[in-house]
Amino acid sequence: VTGSVKTGLGPVATADAAARGAAAQAAFQKYSDEGVAAKSQDAILANMLAEADQFGTGFGQDKIKQAQAFLVRFTPEVLARTFGADAKSLSANEGFDKLAAQIANAQGAGSDARLAVNQSANPSSSLSPDGIRLIVGQLRGNADYMQARATLAAKYPNKTNNTAFEQEVAKKLDPRVFQYMRLTEPQRVIYAKGISEADQPAFADAYVFAKEQGLLNGRR
Repeated sequence: VTGSVKTGLGPVATADAAARGAAAQAAFQKYSDEGVAAKSQDAILANMLAEADQFGTGFGQDKIKQAQAFLVRFTPEVLARTFGADAKSLSANEGFDKLAAQIANAQGAGSDARLAVNQSANPSSSLSPDGIRLIVGQLRGNADYMQARATLAAKYPNKTNNTAFEQEVAKKLDPRVFQYMRLTEPQRVIYAKGISEADQPAFADAYVFAKEQGLLNGRR
């Protein structure tokens, strides 16, 4: 008697493959979601740079802002301007601080202590102009990296294998390349010196890859 030969995956293997496929699709969706969130954060950071150009930043700026707010509210405009208080610059300062708080809160502080840590690692009106540009540049670079990874993930043909995507494509990206591209020329010189000699070839390869993929377009 000749029996029929069954081919294909068994029930357990089929269920396992389905689970892995679902997990991979969830991972690709996460890449997309992170890219969207990064784009939104980059817009906030760009606005912060624009706001920072309209008022004086530096040590004690929070107290200066309070004094200016008092003068703008309770003294004639001409007198307020005499003491360096201007409604437009004050508004820019307040807008900057509000955006900085939004970034810190979005990082999931969970406690006042953690919020303080987040705020110290983010742009603040108490920093010097160069300090603000440096931190904002690095944060914008991180956002660029997340968007670049999302772009490559969207183009990857096999959405059922995120492990292959990470090994074949994503690992070729380096967040430092995108941070570097967002810095001013003097900051780039210092940043490049901070990359160890042993790590420089990997950084160069990541730069070439990102450029070839068109991921550095529009970056200064």
